[in-house]
Amino acid sequence: MFMARKRNRRKNVRSNVVPVPLAVVLLGAVVFALGYLWLGGRCEALGREIKASEKRKLELQRQTAVEESKWSNLTTPQNMERLLQTHRLAMTWPSEKSIVRIYEDGVPRGRTAAGAQYAQRKGTTAHD
Repeated sequence: MFMARKRNRRKNVRSNVVPVPLAVVLLGAVVFALGYLWLGGRCEALGREIKASEKRKLELQRQTAVEESKWSNLTTPQNMERLLQTHRLAMTWPSEKSIVRIYEDGVPRGRTAAGAQYAQRKGTTAHD
């Protein structure tokens, strides 16, 4: 009858193509490399944003200086008087007695705090 074939069990043995510890190390290295590349790309993008923000800041500072210069020129006493004449407004500058000065420490120069009571303001001295 039929003869039973003998199988070669050595050829039928299953084995891992890559050892498990090596696969774990390779997978860890791949994850580390991808994380490193992502972090590097993110740092470069943030660097570009910082440069753009610094450039914008410098431009805004320049514009602020220009506008402050324009405002200073518009608010000179000569320009104010010219504008008053242009618009036919009869106004004069206030007398020294009408001006209220507010000092940083709340005490005018040459007086003591006990002699007079003034409004106080924290910060810099207000300009006339």
